[in-house]
Amino acid sequence: MGVLAPWVRKWVLLFPWFRPGSAAVESLAGMANAAVDKRLREGLPEGEGDYDEEIGRVKRVDLLEKLMDGKDEFGEPLGREELTAEALTLMIAATDTTSNSSSAITYYLAAHPGIQQKLQAELDEAFGSSDSADLWSSVAKYSNIKSLPYLQACIQEGMRMHSALGAGLPRVIPKGVKVEVCGETFTEGTVLSVLSYSIHHHSEVWGDDSEEFKPERWLDKKGVGKEFVPFSFGPRACVGRNLTNLMIIIIIASLFYRYDVTLQFEGQKVRASEWFKGYKLTKL
Repeated sequence: MGVLAPWVRKWVLLFPWFRPGSAAVESLAGMANAAVDKRLREGLPEGEGDYDEEIGRVKRVDLLEKLMDGKDEFGEPLGREELTAEALTLMIAATDTTSNSSSAITYYLAAHPGIQQKLQAELDEAFGSSDSADLWSSVAKYSNIKSLPYLQACIQEGMRMHSALGAGLPRVIPKGVKVEVCGETFTEGTVLSVLSYSIHHHSEVWGDDSEEFKPERWLDKKGVGKEFVPFSFGPRACVGRNLTNLMIIIIIASLFYRYDVTLQFEGQKVRASEWFKGYKLTKL
């Protein structure tokens, strides 16, 4: 919906296939409202934090507590509406995109056993053989895995191959600027959007093997740059990107340290495509 012009959105909502999504968003917003209201009203249950005499309630260090301690530009605490909006943002950042990306990375590693074995060898070297590990204590710690190069390469390549979002985020051409794309000139004030899938699969950027799952492309740092935009780019990029990255790396490391993952049906493929086949990306 965010990529549509404001005057279009109210009409799009009349189409029946948008109603389930709208209902889901309202339900999620209701969960955020309820969580914030309860926390503001009741604080934390006994034993789940430390009592703070200065504020007169139990507190603990978590994301919502940090937001509640925050101040605006006038030194005032954040209001209920802003707390709820921030809580909702963090809930969204921590669910759909993380789940989609983790599932896609798991699929590509299962579909490429040789790459999976190479990743497992790196994890075994870092933590010791998983054959002798206690299954319930082998959840990876971020501090121990954040610098493993092949693990990072597999995650980045999986996110390149399978975009978590189906639509690009809108960007407005600034005042006094003209942009030329595919022979078309766009002037200031025009809203443009490029799908991350299209950028991540563009052969002029990634090479003739752009459709292949190849983590090695990240090891020489050639893949790192503005062409990799799973969370968009710049100051308006996804606010939850650090949280999502942290969760994905822990999920993938813990899963493949413990288990060998295979496809139920050999040769099974995930379908993914860009939305607008008629447009050709050109490098400006």
